[in-house]
Amino acid sequence: YGKYLLKQDDSISNKGLDYISNIAMNSPTWYMRLSSIMVVGEFYSHYKDKKDDMAKKLTLLKNYQSKDKPDEATKAERQKQLELLEKEKAALDSKTEELKTMLLSLKECETDKRVKQYLGN
Repeated sequence: YGKYLLKQDDSISNKGLDYISNIAMNSPTWYMRLSSIMVVGEFYSHYKDKKDDMAKKLTLLKNYQSKDKPDEATKAERQKQLELLEKEKAALDSKTEELKTMLLSLKECETDKRVKQYLGN
């Protein structure tokens, strides 16, 4: 289910993530909680990778801008691109932190020793 959700747009994946995190917190079955926590971990890894890719793109664009001598129209277009990428990166930073916090909270709240063992707690 997690892999399916990661392929969906943000509104659907966020609803699914809410559902998954609810299972991770409240399911009476330990393996359902474990599976759900692992899906949250997949989300975290996915968004962290996207954030890292965006940071690389931003660095490349900034380096390219400083070496090139574009005309004013090109310079303005590149500045718009840079601002858009920075806004997207800020959103990815926020989402990554949200998922990290959620994951840590789920791990801290877990009491089953089997789940803790699988999670490395």
